[in-house]
Amino acid sequence: MLGQYIGLAIGAPKKFPDKPFLSSTQEKKMMPITDDVLLKTATLLGAKINGNDSR
Repeated sequence: MLGQYIGLAIGAPKKFPDKPFLSSTQEKKMMPITDDVLLKTATLLGAKINGNDSR
């Protein structure tokens, strides 16, 4: 991606994009982060939640 930006900036500055190439994918809505999702993620990463250390 960086190479494309540099190539356009040097070789064809008039064709340089106004928006980033991935701007259409970045505008997608993210799912809300709930306490349940945070708890599952922390547990998967090995966090000790309420003394449930299974190691």
